[in-house]
Amino acid sequence: MIFTSEFISKDIDTLTKFEANRLRMAQNVWRMMAETNSATCKSCHSYTAMDHAKQSPAAAAAMTGAAAKNMNCISVIKVLRTSCRISIMISKRRLNS
Repeated sequence: MIFTSEFISKDIDTLTKFEANRLRMAQNVWRMMAETNSATCKSCHSYTAMDHAKQSPAAAAAMTGAAAKNMNCISVIKVLRTSCRISIMISKRRLNS
């Protein structure tokens, strides 16, 4: 991560303070996104406006499923992150077999 001389707030003005507060700040954003069903994101990036043909097959499948469930952005990202981790673990096991 690149950290410039700018600061996030008067309380978080160094990389050390940022790292110490990173999880708390992320959890606050995740909570807000869940509470509003990602209204901020969806105001520009609606599921109906997505062209799944321009996405990778994996992304298109994930976004089609997410749209059907009207998932918020954080939930989609968490699902994708978990799926990627599982794929990496499977690939490593195959390489070690």
